[in-house]
Amino acid sequence: AATSTKPETLDQRIATLKTALKITPDQEVKWTAVSQAMRDSASEMEKLMATKRAIPPEKTTAVDDLKTYQEFTQVRLDGLKNLNSSFKSLYDSMPAEQKKNADMVFEKYSPSTPTQG
Repeated sequence: AATSTKPETLDQRIATLKTALKITPDQEVKWTAVSQAMRDSASEMEKLMATKRAIPPEKTTAVDDLKTYQEFTQVRLDGLKNLNSSFKSLYDSMPAEQKKNADMVFEKYSPSTPTQG
C-alpha cells in the first residue's frame, strides 16, 4: 500500500486518523462528531464539484472561474470550521500524553509553508 498511487478514500483517512490519535472507547462519541464533520465537508465539496462539472467550460467566463474558486474556498473554510469545533471538543477531553500524540500527528499533516523568494 505504501507504493500505491491510488488516493486514500475518506473512510481510509478517517480510520487512519482514528488509529493515529489512539481514540479510546470513552472518546467514541466525540470522535463520531469529528468523523461526521469530515464526511459532511467531503459531501459538500462533492456536491459543488458536481454542480460545476455540469457547466460546459465554453459557457464560463474568467469572472465565473473566480467565483467558482471563491465558492470552493468557502466550502473548505466552512468544513474546516466545523471540523475544528468538533475536534476541539475531542482534544479537550484527551489526557496530556494523548494530546502530545495528537499534536505530533497533526504536525505531520500540516500544509507546508511556501518559501519566500
